[in-house]
Amino acid sequence: MVDMLVGFCRRGNLYSPRYEPVVSRLQARLAEAEARGESVVFLADSHLPDDPEFAMFPSHCVEGSGEDEVVPELRGFADRGTTVTKRTFSGFHETRLDEVLRRLAPRVRFDDNAVGLLDDAHRSLRRSLRSRTSMMTGTPSRPYRARSRFSR
Repeated sequence: MVDMLVGFCRRGNLYSPRYEPVVSRLQARLAEAEARGESVVFLADSHLPDDPEFAMFPSHCVEGSGEDEVVPELRGFADRGTTVTKRTFSGFHETRLDEVLRRLAPRVRFDDNAVGLLDDAHRSLRRSLRSRTSMMTGTPSRPYRARSRFSR
């Protein structure tokens, strides 16, 4: 589960009512997955107040604000599963996601509903980023900086 957080699903600068019907469907899917003994991993934004990502997006999901918490309907699944916090758009940049995935060795499954939800989310994200001309990049030895999305 990626960013099923209060700051996106309930309130905040990046709140969208589009998440509301998704939460109940995910709740049912997660219950089914748990019943089958499958592991669940949540990725959760948890930004610092002066996070460089805020040069591209409005302030959101600041650590300790409550916006960085998994929505109440899914919180039990997160508590029983694994939650990986992230400070950037990427779930892999300076997180423990690689370690978690190696340990769990997941079998990735998509059904038609999940693929449809992912397609919708991807289209929405592409529309929102299309007008932006920079992305945040950086490493500990090289501070964050804006980079043209065309310079990859």
